[in-house]
Amino acid sequence: MQTNKQRSRDEYAVTPVTPEVSPVGVERAGRSYDDHLTLAGQVADRFAQSDAFAEAQVTWTANTQRRYLNDLELFSAYIKSAHIERSAEALFNDAEAWRGMTFGLLKGFKTWLEQRGYATGTIKGSISTIHIFCRLAGPGPAGAGVLDEASLAAILTIRGTSGRKARNLDEDRKRRRIPTRKGHKKAVPTQISAVQATTLKKVTTHPERPPTREHDLLLTYRDALLMGLLVEHALRCSEVALLTTDSIDLRRGTIRIYRPKTDRTDIQKLHRHTRMAAQAYLSQVGRERGPLFTGYDSEKPLSTRAINKRVAVLGGEIGIERLSPHDLRHHWAFDALLNHTPLNVVQADGGWETEYMPLRYAHQVGATGGGATITEEDEPSP
Repeated sequence: MQTNKQRSRDEYAVTPVTPEVSPVGVERAGRSYDDHLTLAGQVADRFAQSDAFAEAQVTWTANTQRRYLNDLELFSAYIKSAHIERSAEALFNDAEAWRGMTFGLLKGFKTWLEQRGYATGTIKGSISTIHIFCRLAGPGPAGAGVLDEASLAAILTIRGTSGRKARNLDEDRKRRRIPTRKGHKKAVPTQISAVQATTLKKVTTHPERPPTREHDLLLTYRDALLMGLLVEHALRCSEVALLTTDSIDLRRGTIRIYRPKTDRTDIQKLHRHTRMAAQAYLSQVGRERGPLFTGYDSEKPLSTRAINKRVAVLGGEIGIERLSPHDLRHHWAFDALLNHTPLNVVQADGGWETEYMPLRYAHQVGATGGGATITEEDEPSP
């Protein structure tokens, strides 16, 4: 998809202004200047404003862009019901597509999502996305100037529903027989047992057939390490995709994890299976730098989508349907709490910024409560 960030930087070159365009001079303290600088500044400002979306897109990961486009698809469908044609791609790339946006439209969008049964978390995220793009289309040095200050301020007053109000909203929707879990995520995480988690760390596709090709052997080692990172260390899919070969220090037995969701870097001690799997995989991968996991015949990092697909395939090998990396993160949290890991350790090792999610898991397992204590198999991993 063509985006604004691919626009040539030559557009930032100051356009010369001829004397015929600006005949009037400016006198200050006995000195006379033409108004070339003023006009050139106006031209430069217009270019800077028109590039506001591109400047922001440079900082977004592929996963973030995909999430924004999903939210904009919903908004595009909503305004289309009012015979307004704005594609998600236009809203994503072009500030002019937001001209005329008001707080009333966003409030209507929120109600539209609620009536169609979208989860409160999905609604909150979609509204946040609209806020981001309206800010980019708004006034100020970082904005495109399409929306004025009053319009933007009113738009930002519309927010998602959370906490007790979200629960009350869902109860009301249930009484009216409106779904409450529609969205991009599964309504309920897939539950797995400790035995299944242990098996997942060892399973590969076609386990009954010993690997013969070099690539098949590397895939076996890669799967073992991938599952170790997800089952024993509860990494998010985005965190796995950002790992490099030097993220793992086998001498110290540690892993360095960058967490884009909270913008912080953590160092954890590797659990036994993950450490052994990392040693086997790194000895076979044949490189000291670059992404930890790459695609087939590629030097590019394994995408989050590819990681999700691989986890689903491996789950299917042992009879678990629609298994996702986030399901394994849920399992890790419950397993750690059932092994009496303190809440603050669960929060730290799980990479949560607040104690909200660990407390939710703790309430479900009845926990009140280094490194997290988890269930590990007795026999060494291959």
